[in-house]
Amino acid sequence: MAELSDIGDEAAAQTDQEFAAQLSKYTQRDAAEVQKLFPTREDQKELLDLMRLVNEAAASNERKAKFIEGSGAVAGAVIKLTKRYMTGIG
Repeated sequence: MAELSDIGDEAAAQTDQEFAAQLSKYTQRDAAEVQKLFPTREDQKELLDLMRLVNEAAASNERKAKFIEGSGAVAGAVIKLTKRYMTGIG
């Protein structure tokens, strides 16, 4: 892999600082601790992947909760459809 120039080193360091600063907004960790915990691009990518998975799971759980919460209002329709299309019922 090619070595970074001085400008490349400076840009990489600034990117790492920006990543840490942004991430610290969403956690109880300050930017310095974030940089220490996730120093490499690989570490940072892995953390972002984890955060996406957690976010997707949270969204899925919210959808499930909304469905359960609203299911009482549509229970009559579910029963009618079940009786109509399920053999041996009703």
